[in-house]
Amino acid sequence: MRSKATGATALVLCWFAGVQPAAPQTTRHPRVPPGRPTPEVFSRTGTSLVPAQLQETETPNPRLNRMVLGGLLGGAVGFAGGLYLGDKVVQTDDLALVFAWGLGVESLALPLGVHFGNEGRGNPLPGGFMSLALGIVGGLATHKSRTAAIVPVFVLAQLIAAVALESRSTPP
Repeated sequence: MRSKATGATALVLCWFAGVQPAAPQTTRHPRVPPGRPTPEVFSRTGTSLVPAQLQETETPNPRLNRMVLGGLLGGAVGFAGGLYLGDKVVQTDDLALVFAWGLGVESLALPLGVHFGNEGRGNPLPGGFMSLALGIVGGLATHKSRTAAIVPVFVLAQLIAAVALESRSTPP
């Protein structure tokens, strides 16, 4: 009786996930008694039965950590360089304007850091254009609001966009 309930539960899980269970086997596994699911349909993980099709089959991108670290380093170097350039070029005490310069230069350096972290395998242009657009919007918002508190939001958005677009353009 227990095997029918487990099989029905698994079928319901498969139906919700949109996965078709494997076709019934005509030959049974020697250690599986009749009425129990076959190992080809289910695999045991811990104490519960999970359909084999629902288990994670994709491996994450191994260069993802390097891309994020490269983007952070590139962005930090670009932001520091932009702060220095903003201070020298503008010659003002307006901190928001100097931060806008920092964000502008950082928006060019961050996608390059992501590209170098990806070992130069992808295309840096889509991430660069998206990062530049977010940098311009962030710089204008920083200058308009007269506060530098929103800079991390735009930097995080640039990092996510650059990593996503670089990953998408990387050949397998």
